[in-house]
Amino acid sequence: MITALTIEENQPQDGLQRLRACLQRNQLHIERRTYREVTVHHVLYERKRRTISWRKLTKALGEGKTALLYSGKEPLPPGLRRYRSFAFMHRMAENGALQVLQALDIEPYRLKIGLYDPAGAHSSLLNALLPFSACIHAVSANYPIYADAAEEIMESSGAYIAVHKNSKILANCQVIIAPQKIREQLPLSDGCVVFTGQPPAVELPGLLLYRFRVRLPGPYAKLKPYNISDEYFLCALYDGEQQYALGELSPYAYEVCGKEMPLMQLCRFLQTQSVCRR
Repeated sequence: MITALTIEENQPQDGLQRLRACLQRNQLHIERRTYREVTVHHVLYERKRRTISWRKLTKALGEGKTALLYSGKEPLPPGLRRYRSFAFMHRMAENGALQVLQALDIEPYRLKIGLYDPAGAHSSLLNALLPFSACIHAVSANYPIYADAAEEIMESSGAYIAVHKNSKILANCQVIIAPQKIREQLPLSDGCVVFTGQPPAVELPGLLLYRFRVRLPGPYAKLKPYNISDEYFLCALYDGEQQYALGELSPYAYEVCGKEMPLMQLCRFLQTQSVCRR
């Protein structure tokens, strides 16, 4: 079950109205919605005066209090925690990259792709990348997993995947796919595009894409509390509620510096970088 909390600010700004509000109680509303095997327990707290009754809220939230879908500005007290999972965004980094590569009009010999995966958790992505580049570099600390995957690909298709422990090779790649969080400095070029599922822990050159706009399918949209973003809700559905079919979705846009970059605009940028490197 997904548990969501909304604190709706209804505190009056006028002095007299604020005084009257002190005589009113904050209102608590509980709503449950179900679609198939997914239930959303939504607690709406209408705040009319400054003091919040966290004790009452905690009781209403029940067992879901330590994994709340919550996007409010009010800090949560000890005992209440936001829901955190990036597994869905890791998938969107992969799917977003594949979507862009499919839309590109670039010959495979002109495009160098780097897959950065220290843990070795995404080697299955290699096969999907084969149609788009004749020069694929995999960088991983888990060398045996990628070496085995590269050998299988060579035997089945004849395609060659270069496997590295050192990340220096990424400096030559126009497209970098790093599904999980980047935690170290990487030698990237200024003109590369990086698809990653979380904000990097370090500053990196290039065009960094880690915020993906994804549309919530219609039936699930009826479950979502109005103040929760589609992407945040999808994270809870995918990993928390095991709705793994949602992992087949792809972004409709990519956020850059707070603005949406449509698919074709991103493709034009990559095509320009490819021409510059010829």
